[in-house]
Amino acid sequence: MASLKQQNSNTQESFSKVQQTVQKHEEVLRAHDQSAHAISEKAKMLATDLETLRRKRAASGSRLHLLEEMQQAREGLTDAVKHILDSPETFPNVKGMVGDFLDANHADAHLVEIALGPNIQLLLIDNDKSIELIEASLDEGSGRVGLLSPTRSSHQTTPLQSTQATPLLTLLNIADCAKDAISNLLQSTAVVGSLELAKQLQQINPSWRFVTPQGELLETDGRVFIGKTTAGDQKGWLTRRIEINALTIEVKVLDTQVEQLQSQLSELMHETEQAKHQQRQSSELLKTARNEAIELDHKLKGIQSETERC
Repeated sequence: MASLKQQNSNTQESFSKVQQTVQKHEEVLRAHDQSAHAISEKAKMLATDLETLRRKRAASGSRLHLLEEMQQAREGLTDAVKHILDSPETFPNVKGMVGDFLDANHADAHLVEIALGPNIQLLLIDNDKSIELIEASLDEGSGRVGLLSPTRSSHQTTPLQSTQATPLLTLLNIADCAKDAISNLLQSTAVVGSLELAKQLQQINPSWRFVTPQGELLETDGRVFIGKTTAGDQKGWLTRRIEINALTIEVKVLDTQVEQLQSQLSELMHETEQAKHQQRQSSELLKTARNEAIELDHKLKGIQSETERC
């Protein structure tokens, strides 16, 4: 009888320890489950963000490729200008096209294109003496081109008498080699909010021409140009070049972001595998502890039955 009581006490103590072990493994397994779930959710979010970035990268890359093809084909330029720009060895006196010496914010580019009009295709030359050399090198069927010499003296303009208009030159960055020549073209051009306001301001600023965000242009002699042209949409030479520069930077940034997210996602996938491994280990330990608890429970019941018979 004493032996059964001792056996019962020892088994009861073992059963109590095993129950504690079961509880401990259950808590550890719950922690691993929660950790695995959190990692899985984070991985899903990263995968979604990565897919979004990839689609954006694909769209920006496609747009950039299209614009670069258009720019390389010099779309929008006259055949004569294309011919000269494509033959620098034949026309060494040509420094480049006016539109390539300008830079502005993307939002202001169309204003510059409208203000310049065909003058955006003017070719900047070394000096006036180069005109005859260029003319002699042109084929009869090449067409007409406009030339702009930087040696021309600048003419003074009447200061703008208004705070409601913005001189266009203040919105531009011009290469030093073309600053004087291009300034002469645009120094009396200002940006105003509407055509009606332009007409009012021109009454007190008769030597100034005005361009509006809507694409309207009021010349000093009263001529008004309206409507959409290739100079006012995304096909404009300057707008296109500025967008190419912006997209080139954007694509590089997106490539970096995609690479970073891919790296983070790869690390999370590794953490997910580790979490699953820990789950499996905890599950096996819990299973073993539960089986041991069941065996001890059966053993206790057997001891109790034997004690009752005695």
